[in-house]
Amino acid sequence: VDQEYDEDEGLGKTSTMLAYKKYKNKTIAANVLFSALERNLIEKADDKKALEVFSIMNSEFPDEPETQEAALLLGLIDGTEIGEEGLLPQKYELAHNYPNPFNATTTFKFGLPKASNVKIEIFNTIGQKVKTIKLKNVAAGYHKQLWKGTNDFGNVVATGMYIYKFTVTSVTDKKVKFQKTRKMILLK
Repeated sequence: VDQEYDEDEGLGKTSTMLAYKKYKNKTIAANVLFSALERNLIEKADDKKALEVFSIMNSEFPDEPETQEAALLLGLIDGTEIGEEGLLPQKYELAHNYPNPFNATTTFKFGLPKASNVKIEIFNTIGQKVKTIKLKNVAAGYHKQLWKGTNDFGNVVATGMYIYKFTVTSVTDKKVKFQKTRKMILLK
């Protein structure tokens, strides 16, 4: 698909953007579009084309998690819109950190259907914990958390791959409600 992408023509005018239509499984098709969105947003830094991809995702696959994740990645929804009808997440969500790979800072975007405690633990590739970010009693809604690429002592961490573990616990009984682990790359 990437080989057929025509940078001069852009989205919707080449077979690349239509590639998602060959998949009967909606989740796979939505993933193809999400990959195109990430490619345009991160690799090419082309917000306009990324928004075009999101428009297709939102019209074709409004209920797929990838569409919600794309909205978070693009910053179209966040915690500032809490309270308006229909903007609270129905389940716990974690978007991929953006940008990834990153230089100096990256942002974690997540959705909470109810007030919760959030912990983001960042590990190096040999399993050593380098940073813990704790957020207590975070309101229901969509949120962003910035990481400046520093360890718990405030020192800048080395270039390389890192693993982040995102854990959500109940405010009342402290039970784990959601947990997800992902990879990210710091480049200097």
